Amino acid sequence: MEIDRNQIAGIAKRALARSGRNRWRAYELAKREVQAQIGDECRPGRYDEAIRLLADVLGI
Repeated sequence: MEIDRNQIAGIAKRALARSGRNRWRAYELAKREVQAQIGDECRPGRYDEAIRLLADVLGI
């Protein structure tokens, strides 16, 4: 499943709220959710791109 920037931003926002505004904890929570949404059937490198984008959104 493809995931876009808006979806990643939403995931990051929810993870930040759940983590008590701790960006690193939010990053770890969001990484798991992104991986679950992308799944194993995505094109090669898509997970890496999504995680880089997630880090950019969280500012880490």
